[in-house]
Amino acid sequence: MKFIKQYKMTLAAILVFIILVVAGHFAYSLLVTNNESDICYGRDEGKDLHPIASETYQKVKESLENQKFVSSVSTDEKCLLVKVSVTVSNDATTDQAKSLGKLVLDEFTDDQKSFYDFQLIVSKEDKEKTDFPVIASKHKTSSEFVWTKDRVTE
Repeated sequence: MKFIKQYKMTLAAILVFIILVVAGHFAYSLLVTNNESDICYGRDEGKDLHPIASETYQKVKESLENQKFVSSVSTDEKCLLVKVSVTVSNDATTDQAKSLGKLVLDEFTDDQKSFYDFQLIVSKEDKEKTDFPVIASKHKTSSEFVWTKDRVTE
């Protein structure tokens, strides 16, 4: 007891330091994301039951690139979202761009279409064109893409 009375300020400082270290570690773990953590935060549960093979993405690319007005295609999958980005020639119309949605969906199984969300972004080679990009989304519960409103050309 005599020891505690003699060093009470030192012991209080040590206790405050320990509390600050614990609180700092807790705040750091809450505020700083870990790059190795799951970026989907568990929103991709069941994904292993509905896999999409790389061959499917290759078929999508081939199907779209067979269209004479398509310049390039890229695909990406994050969590439960399949993103398809297409660049078309400058003389392509919005109707032609919208026809690409069916080609994308034709390559996926009904099971995949009812499990994943899809996004299709169609842009022109000339980024200054005002009628593009056109963007389409398909929720897993819908059967087809929903497109953005047509842009007015200047």
